[in-house]
Amino acid sequence: MRRGGHIAALACALALVAAPAAHALPDCENASTPRDILTGQGTLESAIIDGRGHLYFTSSAAGGSLIKLRHEGAEPRPLVTGVASPGGLAFDDSGDLLMGYGDSILGGTTGTLDPQAGLLQINRRTGESELYADGLAMANGVARADDGTVFASDDVGIGIDRIAPDGTVENVWAEVISSNGMAVSPNQKWLYVAQTFQPAAVKRVLIDDPAQIENFFTAPPEDIAAGPDGMVRDRRGNIFVVANAYGELWRIDRKGIGCTVASGLGMASAVAIGHGNRNFKRRNLYVVDFDGRVIELANGTRARPAA
Repeated sequence: MRRGGHIAALACALALVAAPAAHALPDCENASTPRDILTGQGTLESAIIDGRGHLYFTSSAAGGSLIKLRHEGAEPRPLVTGVASPGGLAFDDSGDLLMGYGDSILGGTTGTLDPQAGLLQINRRTGESELYADGLAMANGVARADDGTVFASDDVGIGIDRIAPDGTVENVWAEVISSNGMAVSPNQKWLYVAQTFQPAAVKRVLIDDPAQIENFFTAPPEDIAAGPDGMVRDRRGNIFVVANAYGELWRIDRKGIGCTVASGLGMASAVAIGHGNRNFKRRNLYVVDFDGRVIELANGTRARPAA
């Protein structure tokens, strides 16, 4: 979601919950120190890293854009520009990017009754794009299952949209209020969903029966206004989710136990896991924020709850 709309919506949400007295989620062992590797890129919404260790992020720059960064110190390359309110990112089987558009407060607010958002399919080398799906509520967060099913969230709405492998769209496939970042479990059974404008939590939805929705993680009372946003999972099923209002990154393990990987991340919006041993490396985590920063958390994937 774009920065101005996010701040306004977050202010409304915070008025509905008690102000946090103090940070309560404990620090992880091997907590990481943030390091800016790129600044001044506009308002950044989502991020993802491919198998070659190249970073892609969505930005408010150039009327809404998808930007590729091959390695630290490289010139950021706009792949697509002029996209209205770019949203979430995921890869398809061919390695193309699926990017949400229409990720705005107004669109999300009216999206359940009048869905105007959608997904573009983008060649990550050439930037060539085509429509992948339309008729979505917001496409704020995007996650893809191994069978080709795609899920799109609506963080100012009431549900998650589903795009079947044949392209059929099902609006409000699962009813999760203020859904944002998402990740599919390694066994493809569950869809994990961050809730932003609710008391901070992560739900999980049974993919074969979306009426079955469970609480997977609930933040401590002092952290209920943290605003969980973008999410990614590692190969072992651990979840990393940014806490936008607190400027933190949280790790939640497979048992639903959470800890703080890093703080001081501004209005962090998304997190990506590195790949390979070159460029954006596999042990590191990379966070983007609304102030246009790309932030490295060296060895961030090694963070663990304290014993």
